[in-house]
Amino acid sequence: MHGICKSSNSHAAINVLVRDSDTRMLVGGVVVKLLDADGTQVFDAQDTDETGKAGFIVPFGAVYELRCFKFGLRFDNPIYVKVPCASETRESDVFTYEVICHMPRFPEAMDHRFCCASGYFRNADGTPHVGLRMEFRTEFSSFVLDGAGVTTGAIAVTTNAHGYASVQLIKHAKYRVTIADWIPIDRTITVPDRWSVELLPLLYPRISCIACERELPITIEVGHQTLVPIRVFTTDGREETDMNTVIWSVEPKDTARIIEKKLGRLIIQGLKRGNAEIQVIRKESKQSPVYYPNTPIYGAPLAVRVV
Repeated sequence: MHGICKSSNSHAAINVLVRDSDTRMLVGGVVVKLLDADGTQVFDAQDTDETGKAGFIVPFGAVYELRCFKFGLRFDNPIYVKVPCASETRESDVFTYEVICHMPRFPEAMDHRFCCASGYFRNADGTPHVGLRMEFRTEFSSFVLDGAGVTTGAIAVTTNAHGYASVQLIKHAKYRVTIADWIPIDRTITVPDRWSVELLPLLYPRISCIACERELPITIEVGHQTLVPIRVFTTDGREETDMNTVIWSVEPKDTARIIEKKLGRLIIQGLKRGNAEIQVIRKESKQSPVYYPNTPIYGAPLAVRVV
């Protein structure tokens, strides 16, 4: 039972929110197991949805054990939650418990001119993909970096016994990447201006978040227009210059509409009084891998109020 649950006369609703310890963002795709207080009997197991929530219905007046799992994340298992007696609650009460997870921190480059790209690869049965060979070939001419000559050519990287690989790449530089034994890849990447980056989002960049430079909700008068400064960012740390990499829409459509979208801005027109949302959805290509969980774009939707 995903998402928010509701209590009844005989049973309580437990809603579990899984949150990253550093960013405080909610995390989807986490397996949450509900057990008895001794941890010997499993009552239920749910995956958190795209908003980091999982829901359970349990009898009142008991202590339960939660255990959370997701590849690459660390949890302080077990987690104990106490549900009060029915006499101490109201039917409308919902008991929400927050679980903190610890995201892996990827290694950083030692040289400030470089970015360390790293990540894991697995086989279809979940085991580490050992010996996967990747080649990063420079797409630039030889040049001098901080007094040292940088030669062109290919950098070969192979995953280790854990399916892990890392490579040091020059910030802002372009590399042609080939991976023969995995999803066939032959593409050019641009290294972000970061100390570290995950390999998969670098190889397959997608929209990660939007930033609205207006106070929310965006307020518009009926029949009037307003300019909304907007910035779109990708998983490899770039600011997207094409506003058409995502699908923009307003719901409900009869409350407001987008009349213009250009680099760095939207122009919204109010149609009738009420509340609406500017919804933002990624425009995926056939070459894009399937992401699970398919996390939503951070910062969307944008709240709109027409007065």
